[in-house]
Amino acid sequence: MRLTLVTISHYSKAAMRRLLQLGFVLILATCISAAAEIDGTWNFIYLTPEGELRATTTLKAEGETLVLVQDGNEIKGTYKDGEFQVEAEDFYSDAAGYSAKLILNGKVTGDEITGKWTFDVYAGTFSAKRSGT
Repeated sequence: MRLTLVTISHYSKAAMRRLLQLGFVLILATCISAAAEIDGTWNFIYLTPEGELRATTTLKAEGETLVLVQDGNEIKGTYKDGEFQVEAEDFYSDAAGYSAKLILNGKVTGDEITGKWTFDVYAGTFSAKRSGT
């Protein structure tokens, strides 16, 4: 029995390099697409003990960092696989008239977001739709 050692030719190395580059581009495009699914202006509806509270909110993903702007407050959090969490120690709420800790946990599905919120000792759920939909 005779064994032959096969070496990778220059052509094969170049082909492998192109394949790896293509893979990297596809991964990058997927990450950009995931970030784009949350970027934009959203109309939030918070269900509170006092009724509905509506707010226009801007969301922008930068990698796995999410920037949320609402009522003049900018909050940073995390965003991955269609889910986000933002937390602000000193969020001023126009509706409440004071500042307190705010936590939002949400999930993006197309042009809709659903989730839970806490502000100070209060908690509830929220939904949001992309502006213009």
